[in-house]
Amino acid sequence: MNISWHRLLLVRISQATGRRRYWTDILKIIFLIPCIRLYMQCIWGFLFQFT
Repeated sequence: MNISWHRLLLVRISQATGRRRYWTDILKIIFLIPCIRLYMQCIWGFLFQFT
């Protein structure tokens, strides 16, 4: 709920300023960094199970 609210707010701001690409790039970075971290942790956890 909280994330979607933030996303909606950012979309509104981007529409108001007309800099949609700028905001989507920031959103991609913000959302990708935790996803990549989680993905790496999953891979490392999976690999260390067999060692």
